[in-house]
Amino acid sequence: MVSLLIACTSTAPDSSVVGGDTTDPPRDSEVSWDSAEDETPECGELTEPEVEPTIPALTMASTFTWTLEFDETAEESGLFDCDYTRSWEGLEFNDRPWSCPDCEHMAAGTATMWEGADCFAQISSADPDRPEWWGFGEDAFYRTSGENYPLRELPVTESERFDGGASFSFQNVDVELSGGGLLTLTATGTMTWAESETLLPEFWTERQTDYAGGWPRDDPGTLVASEVLEVGSTFPNARLSDQCGDTVDLWDFHGRWLVIDHSAFNCGPCVEMAQDFTALQEEMAAEDVEVQMVTLLGSSLSEWYLTPETEDVAGWVADYGWHGPVLADRGFAYATFETDIEELTGESYGFPAWVLVDPEMKVVLGRIGYGETSYEAVKEAIRAR
Repeated sequence: MVSLLIACTSTAPDSSVVGGDTTDPPRDSEVSWDSAEDETPECGELTEPEVEPTIPALTMASTFTWTLEFDETAEESGLFDCDYTRSWEGLEFNDRPWSCPDCEHMAAGTATMWEGADCFAQISSADPDRPEWWGFGEDAFYRTSGENYPLRELPVTESERFDGGASFSFQNVDVELSGGGLLTLTATGTMTWAESETLLPEFWTERQTDYAGGWPRDDPGTLVASEVLEVGSTFPNARLSDQCGDTVDLWDFHGRWLVIDHSAFNCGPCVEMAQDFTALQEEMAAEDVEVQMVTLLGSSLSEWYLTPETEDVAGWVADYGWHGPVLADRGFAYATFETDIEELTGESYGFPAWVLVDPEMKVVLGRIGYGETSYEAVKEAIRAR
């Protein structure tokens, strides 16, 4: 018997070139939900109290000069060595820790080109002024230019800390150019930081009230996330908004089986997986086994890294069932699954990407795509326990 497993592919901003710019793919046409309503009747009253902000946020700023050096092949096509200078200012955020687990601080801001625009134009047609996200840890610096995208560690060659900042250089060598030839890109500059008057909330404050969606609050308070996603590892926690407008902690689902999937509304196999889950849930309930689906919903296949609109989350629930929380993803799924799920499954990343997690929040199996035997594998794994 041949098993058919179907997955959707996606596009994403390439942040591997630390000095290059990316152009976001065009936004997909708006989806039309057949049965979505303005209000979801299954939601109760929102009772989550506001968390008082208590932590002073850092303001961060940087100025770097980027030097482009092309090889002979690239120069034959008219490219020339040059440099440009860009400054950046940002304010700290702490509500997306998975974007850079090794960062002590992360900030979002805007980079501004103030010298060398003609040089920059050789490697990008994008607007030279753009959003950027920077971070730093004890011995490293991180950066990305894609919203909700993981911050990548910069290949630092020299660095020196001083009070309230650091000077450092980093370099990408032998970057392949689409027109042929290689580029060596070097950046040198400084980053500074200081406390601001803006206050940040304590992100992991324990919830004291029930969820409007009726979800459990069973985090035992003793879980420690594993650094690598593999069979037997503890699935990491996240705090994301659900279809009721609540902020939900994944670890509150401790004590039941979970199918955690990374999906997009315009992914056919993702839709089939959601539609078929009711049958699985009912079959396992007849065996006194509680199984819930937790969907990490991206904006679309081409913009999985953007946070979906509220109506898209509500529409997904209304059309495909109330199986558990549908969470408006903010890069958590990709940051968690990106490379590890490929090791776990032996397949290239696609949609849906999903794992089965046991009642102790341990990963039991992982898959890319959805097919006729997917839920059979889930039932077999559960019954084997």
